[in-house]
Amino acid sequence: MIQMSRRGKWKWVILILLIIPFIFAQFHRFALAVIADELMMDFGITATSFGVLSAMYFYIYALMQLPTGIMVDTIGPKRVVVYSMLVAAFGTGLFAMTDIFALALLGRMLLGAGVATIWVANLKFLADWFDQRLYAFMVGVIGFVGTMGMVLAGSPFASFAEIWSWRFGFGIIAALSLLIAVICWLMIPEKRDLGETNMVSGKSGEGNNWQFIKIGMKSVASNKLSWFPFVIFFGVYGSYATFVGMWGLPFLQQVTGWERQAVAGFTTMSAVGFMFGLPVIGLISDKLLGKRRLVMIWGTWMVLLLWMSTFLITFKIISVVSVPKTVFYILFFLVGFFSSSSMISMSVAKEVNKPDLAGMAIGLTNSGGFVSVAIWQPVIGLFLDLSWKEQISVAGTRIYPSETYLMVSALTILLVLMGLVASYFMVETNCKNITYNE
Repeated sequence: MIQMSRRGKWKWVILILLIIPFIFAQFHRFALAVIADELMMDFGITATSFGVLSAMYFYIYALMQLPTGIMVDTIGPKRVVVYSMLVAAFGTGLFAMTDIFALALLGRMLLGAGVATIWVANLKFLADWFDQRLYAFMVGVIGFVGTMGMVLAGSPFASFAEIWSWRFGFGIIAALSLLIAVICWLMIPEKRDLGETNMVSGKSGEGNNWQFIKIGMKSVASNKLSWFPFVIFFGVYGSYATFVGMWGLPFLQQVTGWERQAVAGFTTMSAVGFMFGLPVIGLISDKLLGKRRLVMIWGTWMVLLLWMSTFLITFKIISVVSVPKTVFYILFFLVGFFSSSSMISMSVAKEVNKPDLAGMAIGLTNSGGFVSVAIWQPVIGLFLDLSWKEQISVAGTRIYPSETYLMVSALTILLVLMGLVASYFMVETNCKNITYNE
């Protein structure tokens, strides 16, 4: 077992090991969008069933957030990540190999359960090991690196699936997940080996008992300040992930008439924007402004205006001529960039709750975005199926009316508005834990 101090050089090695599974999590979150047609043909399913398949990841992901917070606050990030990656490897392998839709759902559920713990484990590790004055920036760094998975799930995976197959791609991810689980087990120290102490009380941080869990959950859930970050993440991130992760690509293909590779490039550019926005907006929040609420308000306003511009241009409501693809690349980059401001809600959740409960607080907020996606992906699929007029493309996939996509676009706007309203009610923490003053 590796022995090291809290602030030692090994914290960077451990951080890298924890970020790699997050890259996989981001890949799984968005990869189905670019292979939607292949999945519907391979399994013989409708848009509603595809919505359920995609959302299965988010159902279990959302349900796992509070248990994840409890686990990282008690048994520590190492065991959480190792056990989770083993489950994810099995689920990914099952999804890659099966021809039975029910087993594909099971595989998707298992891989969702596996990667559901990774983000919170990373943030708990940051809370325990790194300077809290740079917390939002470090969250952004993890997000920046992890979002490579989202980028890979766009055009690169679309090209890979066309040359080889989507099944082969998921098989590779399953094998890599198993390898990472073994490496994490060998290299990351146990929580009890770190000599950690509670930063507030000076007592042991293990808290591995039901009394700690009961009191902690009650404290976080009864704190009304915990729920504004939840709503922000539900609205802003939930709408973004629903678009990029499911209906965005077929929507843009059908409305614009462009090829899949070009449209996948838009979602990839959005992922790149999200990736760069995370550390930049985190640094602005931590250092340049020293504010959380103000950054959230400005960021959410920009997301709202950019989504409105994108949809108005796509449906030619404000332009009767075709807009160059370059404009869409810019718009989607900016949508992703400013949507990353929703991640500031994680910092706020940590700062409005006691430090010992960071995992539970972050888990609650994180669940908001995934509850949102889990609700809206199958609902949107149902909308599309109900509006289908039995039109089939040359490739054999369904063509849905543009009017339905317009309605779904309006839903995106409403969700962002919900997040914007919540950001005005959110307390300003000035990048400090406000519970120290209680």
